[in-house]
Amino acid sequence: MSTHVNYQQYVIISSFNFSTRILTCEKAMSDNTRNIRERFPEKSHIIELLTDKYPEFLTLCEDYDACVDAMAYWTNSKAPEAKIRVEEYRTLVEELEEEITQFLVAL
Repeated sequence: MSTHVNYQQYVIISSFNFSTRILTCEKAMSDNTRNIRERFPEKSHIIELLTDKYPEFLTLCEDYDACVDAMAYWTNSKAPEAKIRVEEYRTLVEELEEEITQFLVAL
C-alpha cells in the first residue's frame, strides 16, 4: 500500500512548526538547486537549463533542496521526534527525486 504525501504543504507546515532554522537557511541560500545538482552532477547543465525554462521544475528543485536540508537537520537532532521526521523527509526526498528524474529523462 502506497501513501501519497503532499510534500509542498508538508514542507511548509513541518518547517514552520519544527525547524524555523530550515526556513532561515533556505532564505539565506542563493542557490536552491545545490542538492539536486550534487545528486546528479552529470546533469548539472541540464538542471540549470530546466530551472531557467520551467518554473515548475525550479519549484521541484527548491522543494528537494529544502527537504534534503531538513533531513540533515533532523538527522543531527536529539529531539524525541527526530527519527520520525528523518523518515518523513526521506520519503519526500525520494518522491521528489522521482519527479525530477522524470523531467530529466523526458529530454
